[in-house]
Amino acid sequence: MESFLATIPELCDDDRRAFLYSDLGRQQNDNPDGYREAQKFWTDLLLRACRQGLLSPAPSSDDAETASVLCIERGALAARFAFRGDTPEIDCVIDDLQRRGTLTTVGELLAGNIARRWAGRLALQLPLVGRPAAALAWGAAEAHVLAAQPLVSAAATRVLDTHYAQVACTLTDNLMSMGEFQRRFAQAITGSDTVSLLDARLICRSLEDMQRVTTAQTDGHVLVKFAAARAQRVRAVTEADRCTFH
Repeated sequence: MESFLATIPELCDDDRRAFLYSDLGRQQNDNPDGYREAQKFWTDLLLRACRQGLLSPAPSSDDAETASVLCIERGALAARFAFRGDTPEIDCVIDDLQRRGTLTTVGELLAGNIARRWAGRLALQLPLVGRPAAALAWGAAEAHVLAAQPLVSAAATRVLDTHYAQVACTLTDNLMSMGEFQRRFAQAITGSDTVSLLDARLICRSLEDMQRVTTAQTDGHVLVKFAAARAQRVRAVTEADRCTFH
């Protein structure tokens, strides 16, 4: 992390770092313009570090060593940005980003009704549907794990573009297991050959809220179904889909 921070010019300038690492809660009241400037800096830096997996929560047993590139572990977040003996005071910035919806608890996102505020930034502007049982079965993460909504939104767009560019047979190519979802879209989500199960679930949940994907449990596995390319919304998983999948 320190080598990453050393690439940020503002942090290598002692005077500039002193301001950015100052009590921003006080700046918010006493120096609103300065606070907005600092908030923009920290928002950009948080998203950039998150994209590189530097702020990831500890990987689960399912993920082995795969870091999340969409999530931030809020606990001890300030300590991660400790640099040259200075530690920032950024709780108020994180609180602001949560109020704005830029950061959302993973539990809220997996429960649904969050992606709608971001869906308008995508080409597909569709109403929400009820929460699929499979999504609820994944459970809610602790409140200190935050999903970066701009990153989730951008990754969801890349997944859609990747998927529809590859579909050859609608009946089979629009159906896959969650494991296959991870393998097919790792590059689109992370830019590498692996993606954490947490990140894959977040993207799938976002696509469900856009009605481009639906999920269902089948024989202990999560079956993921994409909408047909020209369809307005995805249709529920049918018995015919289950037979095709097997």
